[in-house]
Amino acid sequence: MIIQTEAIVIRSTKYSDSDCILTLFTRKMGKLGVYSKNARLLKSPLMSGSQIFAYSNVTINTRDGKYRLSNADLISNFYKLSSKMEKTYLGYYMIELVEKLSMEGQSNIRLFQLLADSLGELQNNDNIILMKTIFELKILDYTGYRPNASRCIVCGNNQNLGNYFAPGEGGRVCTKCLNQVRLKYMYDTTTFRLIEYIQSNHISKILEAKINDQIIQELSIMLDYYIKYHLSEVKIKTREYLILD
Repeated sequence: MIIQTEAIVIRSTKYSDSDCILTLFTRKMGKLGVYSKNARLLKSPLMSGSQIFAYSNVTINTRDGKYRLSNADLISNFYKLSSKMEKTYLGYYMIELVEKLSMEGQSNIRLFQLLADSLGELQNNDNIILMKTIFELKILDYTGYRPNASRCIVCGNNQNLGNYFAPGEGGRVCTKCLNQVRLKYMYDTTTFRLIEYIQSNHISKILEAKINDQIIQELSIMLDYYIKYHLSEVKIKTREYLILD
């Protein structure tokens, strides 16, 4: 069988002096492990499409349940990510999150487009904290961990919400239910509005909006607590290297 799809390289592992094993995140089939023969050779037509971050139209041959890359027409290598260390680290963080939170062979078109759009926007945007925050909120949404900011996570009421967020329960808590959650943090009302705005709009539109830096910082801190609680069993190595100053 032959598979033709868009794909982004999210991991590349040396297999031999000339070959490598790629983890591709594809539009049609989600995450796939693919053998790329001779991709480490300078003259190989597969070399450019076998690098980390490479975004290509690929052709994959399947045989006996194994996948082999036969062609890769490069769309973008997101080369501008290397212009600043902060962007490089955030790019690696994005692809590691996708790798850890996606299922082998299971398509997630929204997540694929999020990764492609985010890497593209990151090339030209220097607001690292905002880029990180947008990506985290959306990937949490697309992988089943969406934080609830519009209703009480305990009773479902959208009245008397107050400004408390309970990371363990997964969202905002109304004033009547505060005593029913053990751990909660208080945030500005605008922070909850920003969550809803990011969840409802495309990344390009969000980046055009004027957003207060303090609110972005507060939301970033909120997500740190949320991710540590809900993804505690998922070891995300690149997170500790992020430069957010």
